[in-house]
Amino acid sequence: MSVSATDIVATDPFLVLTVDSPSSLRCVGTLDRVIGYHLVDAVDEMLEAKPDTIAIDIERLRLADRDAAEALSEVQRRATQAGTTVRWHGVGADHLRTAPDLAYRTSLRAA
Repeated sequence: MSVSATDIVATDPFLVLTVDSPSSLRCVGTLDRVIGYHLVDAVDEMLEAKPDTIAIDIERLRLADRDAAEALSEVQRRATQAGTTVRWHGVGADHLRTAPDLAYRTSLRAA
């Protein structure tokens, strides 16, 4: 079976990491627990330059499984340990605006 270049281009990338500048990383594709170390390694290399801030764009990143989020948590942990702030792009706060109202009445009863 042969695969044409068009077929390859049409497939969804598994994970593509693009370093846009020494302190900016773009993640496109699907992240899972098996390849999460690639993201962590890329950020480790960026942290070697001791930046004040790293921008990570995850707008076009999908998490394949629950364990994939561990890589994101590990990135945050390592940056914090290095004294670097991570600015996550592509994470919307709209879901907070539409969260259900959890207000409810409580009554305190005298014992």
